[in-house]
Amino acid sequence: MDIRDYGIWRQNFGQTGPTATSTLTPVPTATPLPGRAYVSNISGNTVSVIDTTTNTVVGVPIGVGAAPISVGVDTTLHRAYVVNQGSANVTVIDTTTNLVGPAISVGNIPNGIGVDPTMHHAYVANQKGGVTVIDTASNTAVGTPIAVGNSPRGVAVDPTVHRAYVTNTVDDTVSVIDTTNNTVVGFPIPAGTGPEGVGVDSTLHRVYVANAVDNTVTVIDETTGIVMGGPLPVGVRPAGVGVDPTVHRAFVANQNSSAVTVLDTTTNSVLTVKFVGSAPVGVAVDPSLHRAYIANSGDNTVSVIDTITISFVGTPIPVGPEPVAVGIGP
Repeated sequence: MDIRDYGIWRQNFGQTGPTATSTLTPVPTATPLPGRAYVSNISGNTVSVIDTTTNTVVGVPIGVGAAPISVGVDTTLHRAYVVNQGSANVTVIDTTTNLVGPAISVGNIPNGIGVDPTMHHAYVANQKGGVTVIDTASNTAVGTPIAVGNSPRGVAVDPTVHRAYVTNTVDDTVSVIDTTNNTVVGFPIPAGTGPEGVGVDSTLHRVYVANAVDNTVTVIDETTGIVMGGPLPVGVRPAGVGVDPTVHRAFVANQNSSAVTVLDTTTNSVLTVKFVGSAPVGVAVDPSLHRAYIANSGDNTVSVIDTITISFVGTPIPVGPEPVAVGIGP
């Protein structure tokens, strides 16, 4: 089943996730855990936690809402935000304890999330209802949803310039939000057909947009808001995009070809293709360890790639049922 429609199906059939009973403290005071990857399992209504220093699963899966479809992390406040498409809310996980706090209601059919950890804002793209802004210091939705294009899906943030990039799947565009004042900047930027996943090289200030329908990646210059060159060909139905900005490589998960296309973000060219697990969807990069984590929704695993050598690290890590997204915590 196409991941874009999965959460809608679950919502229509009224499935709900486990109920959390623990709560967050207003400001985490515990010592942050070692590096963690938070993997949302859309069929299990859970999040698996991976220790990125050992690449092993720690603890039991964390119960969240219905159909968790994306994960964002405020690395300064040590909180992970899990978007539950089926229950139209966001679960907050304290990454110092892995305890769950009260859920935050968002818009209709929420999908992607991006976090500006310097402004303490999280941006949730609602396929019907704009972009909800969450104040990650207070864990509350603030203001009214920001109007963007038609059917917003993916979100990526460049905290160095305080910009959030939102893909509008029906309009084939990307909207830009100023994260200092939560207003839209300029006009939507044209992308390919069916843009969904998006990632940012925050040192080169380039945005990489995965176009799910025409199997390409559009590159946008952040400083000018102009598309750079022609679209880059990738695999079949590209979904998630993760970027290591220190080695200037983007990793594009191609859901229907079970492969990851690796791009050189300095030259905007394809470096190589790595075959991973079945139906890869989400990608996140741990820039400190230079590792990319790919959620393989078809075989319930996470593949790990060294972003410097572009080689696999160990064997795929078993997680929960149908993993679709990854967020990296401190």
